[in-house]
Amino acid sequence: MKFSLSSGYCDSTSDEVIEVDFAGIHGSVRLYTTPEVHLSDITVFTEHSYTKATVKFITEVGVTSDVKSDEIIMSYELLDRKGRVVGSVGGRKMFSGEMTVFFPTLWWPIGMSDTPGYLYTLKVSF
Repeated sequence: MKFSLSSGYCDSTSDEVIEVDFAGIHGSVRLYTTPEVHLSDITVFTEHSYTKATVKFITEVGVTSDVKSDEIIMSYELLDRKGRVVGSVGGRKMFSGEMTVFFPTLWWPIGMSDTPGYLYTLKVSF
C-alpha cells in the first residue's frame, strides 16, 4: 500500500490519502449470465417455541422481459439435518409465505443440548 500527500484522482479532507490504482479499460472484468428466471434476494424470518416454529420468507425473483411473473411457479421446502422434508409450500406467483413445523429441533450452543448447532435448510425452486 502506498501513501502520498496528493492525488490527482481522489478527494480527501486529510493530508494523507491512499493511492488507489484504477486500471481503466485494462482492469479485470468478470462477466456472468443469469437464467431467464433467477433468485435475486431472499429474506427469512423465524418465530419459535418448543412446540411450534414458523418460517416466513420473502423472495425477489429476477426475470427477463420474455417471462411474466404470473407464469412463475415457486416451491419452498424446509429440510431437517438428515435431508427430510419437514415443511413445504408452493404455488404460482408465490413470492412470500410461511410454513409451520411442529416440535422443531431448536438450535442450542455446545453443552446445552444433545443436538447443538442444529440447522434446517430452506430449498427454493422455480
